[in-house]
Amino acid sequence: MLTGDWGGARSYLTGAGVDLAGGYTSEVATNPRGGTSQQVGYVDQWSVGATVDLQKLLAWHGADFQITITDRDGNDLNHKANLGTLEEVQDMYGGGQTWHLTDFWFDQVFIGGRLDWKIGRLTVGEDFAAFSCNFQNLTFCGSSPGNIGEIYWYNSPVSQWATRIKLVISPQWDVQMGVYQVNPTYVNPVWAEANGLFPSFPGGTTGALIPLALDWKPAPWGGAGSYKLGIWYNTSDANDVYLNSNGQPLVLAGGSPLRRHSSSGGYFNFEQPLTGDANDVGARLFINGVQTDEATSPLTDRQFALGVELHSVESLRYQEPREKIRREPIS
Repeated sequence: MLTGDWGGARSYLTGAGVDLAGGYTSEVATNPRGGTSQQVGYVDQWSVGATVDLQKLLAWHGADFQITITDRDGNDLNHKANLGTLEEVQDMYGGGQTWHLTDFWFDQVFIGGRLDWKIGRLTVGEDFAAFSCNFQNLTFCGSSPGNIGEIYWYNSPVSQWATRIKLVISPQWDVQMGVYQVNPTYVNPVWAEANGLFPSFPGGTTGALIPLALDWKPAPWGGAGSYKLGIWYNTSDANDVYLNSNGQPLVLAGGSPLRRHSSSGGYFNFEQPLTGDANDVGARLFINGVQTDEATSPLTDRQFALGVELHSVESLRYQEPREKIRREPIS
């Protein structure tokens, strides 16, 4: 632990069920060519949080509480040099470069760990299409639906009021569904600067995002793989990007965009170790894909990413866990 044991206070808190954590990450990028000028983009993120094991603290069996606060600073290279990229060059830019209440939720497990229920301020990407951020470019970082469906799918550090329920079928299979408030106010930088740190209830809710996912964790070839399939339905109204209200092409006929009363999409995340052991040490192949609603996606409606990560014992030690919730052994 970088800051030590605080004279035994930290060990005491951990034993009582309060696990404190903090972190700092920075990213630097430059463009030797391209854009309107050569620039250097610097962004960083501070995070502090606590995981409270309510079973240890209050004898509340199978319950946890999580709070995480993040602060983002800096300016992305894409914006400084006017690169015109579809994804941010530095993933820590976005959602408002300010303080955010990223996690503020309660989690309860039932039936010996087979049923898991979470409620509070959640980020969609911590449970659905969750993926590591070992790459700086946003294309290869985090929950990919939020990268191109950001008008309603909000990834960290932005959270919204929501609930998620997960059924653990076996150690290899689970299925989950969530209902997340869709409110563009949460991603308004002006609102975030004044209110992003608090568990407030801003006006402007447009509907609900309802994702459904099936996760499979097999263990072929000596390593633990992860295969995720998901779909979602968004009840919010959205403008058609091609047609006007009369069903004619907007770019030719003009007028008002046709209003669609919902949107939907799907994703997959495939990860499989190629070498190494079951503790994720070694080479790991990943293939991520997402398809959004073509009629209502303003910039791009699909994204696919393929890559290989090489994990060492030291690199894994400093990675954030892919799933923040605690899962009890299935009895």
